[in-house]
Amino acid sequence: MDVVIITIKCMEAVFFLIALFYSIKNYRLTKAVSNIWLYISLTTGVAFAVSLIRTIKEFWFYPLFDILTIELIPLVIAFLLAAAVTVRRERRLPKIIPMTEELERSSGIEYKLKRGHIYLKKEESPEGSFDMFVDAISKGSHGLCITRRTPERIREKYKLKKTPIVWLTEMHTPTGLVISPQLERVLHLVGDFIDKSDNSVIVLDGIGYLIHHNNFRRVLQFFHRLRDKIAISNSRLIIPLSPLTIEERELKLLEREADITEI
Repeated sequence: MDVVIITIKCMEAVFFLIALFYSIKNYRLTKAVSNIWLYISLTTGVAFAVSLIRTIKEFWFYPLFDILTIELIPLVIAFLLAAAVTVRRERRLPKIIPMTEELERSSGIEYKLKRGHIYLKKEESPEGSFDMFVDAISKGSHGLCITRRTPERIREKYKLKKTPIVWLTEMHTPTGLVISPQLERVLHLVGDFIDKSDNSVIVLDGIGYLIHHNNFRRVLQFFHRLRDKIAISNSRLIIPLSPLTIEERELKLLEREADITEI
């Protein structure tokens, strides 16, 4: 019977160690936009420490350990609920598959976008940014478009048949790819796409919309994480930005802090 109890306690400690590992991993991935995994990491860390001490207690009967009467069941339930909510949210993300377009360049201008760079295009209308995006696609890059404009109009105007176009909106539609302006979700979507392609280009049209629904400080932190993902994956990101939607001081911070290249 003692062997069974010890085995169960060892398995309990291993379970919390695994949970702690993945909690810390998720916190590092999402700390720029959310602190939920920090609290989960602290909870699982306490649970692991208590379960480890209880396991040691079975081998070393020291009176000091008798004061440990912390109940672990609420901690387990809290972790499972948080994990279930996270998984449910991730499943709602649109499924994106990199596709190659057979496309001719839409303009006579040829852009040379360096891998691992973020390009900021200051313009009142994003036509220039979309020309850069389409030019990269015509050269064989896998494109992803995240935009405030309706996907049907983008497809029709730029003759995009296969390239995934995600509508950045709070509306729910029965068809099409849609994502809400939650920074964590957008970051996860971009990261998932560039992980699937070794030659990707992304246009993110809707920075003012993201700032409106979050705040500038959180968007700036979001760009720090986004910059790292783009650099590591050797991808390219194009950002159209109207000077009317952002203050000059905030624009300077994006250029300096987020290491954004203006073209």
